[in-house]
Amino acid sequence: MKRTCTAVAFSLFLGVVAPATGGAAPGTIAARSHVVLPKPAPGLTVLTYNVHGLPWPIASGRPAALAAIGERLKALHQVGAAPGIALIQEAFTADAQAIARRSGYRHAAFGPDQQGAASTPLPPGVSGPGLTRGERWIKGEGIGKWTGSGLLILSDYPIIRTARMSYSAAACAGFDCLAAKGAMLAELALPDGRHVEVVDTHLNSRHASGVIDDRSNRAWLVQIAELRAFVARNHDHRLPLLVGGDFNVGGDIVRRLGFADFADTIGGAPADALRDLVRRGARLSQDGRYELARARDWQLSAAGSAARLAPLAASVPFGPQQRSAFSDHFGYQIRYALS
Repeated sequence: MKRTCTAVAFSLFLGVVAPATGGAAPGTIAARSHVVLPKPAPGLTVLTYNVHGLPWPIASGRPAALAAIGERLKALHQVGAAPGIALIQEAFTADAQAIARRSGYRHAAFGPDQQGAASTPLPPGVSGPGLTRGERWIKGEGIGKWTGSGLLILSDYPIIRTARMSYSAAACAGFDCLAAKGAMLAELALPDGRHVEVVDTHLNSRHASGVIDDRSNRAWLVQIAELRAFVARNHDHRLPLLVGGDFNVGGDIVRRLGFADFADTIGGAPADALRDLVRRGARLSQDGRYELARARDWQLSAAGSAARLAPLAASVPFGPQQRSAFSDHFGYQIRYALS
């Protein structure tokens, strides 16, 4: 999430970034914009994409870019090339949420809004005052949640069940505190009668939060612990699980170690899709190599007792090589075999 002190402060003073009172309610809907779907390629394809759906003046020129994302997904549907599932982050604005209507998906689930931001208690042994000490309103801290989670799951398959969680109100740092970041799990029914679960999440940024790394990393570590507990509470271990989204790991050693610990604890011999493919000799595109090196956006798959997901191939439908760089993140997808 790219932002500057000046832009956010300006937004706060003018009330541009105001508490949302409209837009899509957090829930599951039939998207009602579906197109006739050609037979897709074998396997299950999942896209993760931070669409940079921030309001002006924090970001400019977003309505046209967000509309283009929706139209590209619709065009991919029309030729049978769309990912069956899309995990979207930063769908904060009405223009970003409208991707659900434009994109051709039959089902959509929205993440928690700002009203649910205080619903998650801090993990045992974590001190709220320890996290909030030294808050600065000019950095967006201590003034409440001004927008929802920005999470959106789009699916060509029926959404059977959902669970939602906002990270603890105190578990944030810098400008990220303005959003009720969290996680959402959805159970999907595939055409062959089998079910899978997917989790979409967005964790605290580091440099873009506008505060020192020590502060942002403390918040991130609490969030990853809350995500671990959320998955443990809601995941049906009979089903294969995919956890994706903007984890904001990067090259920071604290976050690298915390993410590795999270991956080890979700069960089912988890596989990091991009790195698993590279280890098995797959050649990534230039955009794919960029995503691999940047290490912000991830897809982890874990086997269930009845079935497993195995990464088969990676591609980047939203990136410079496809002339579709509509965000400050690339959108990449993984095709999985379900066995």
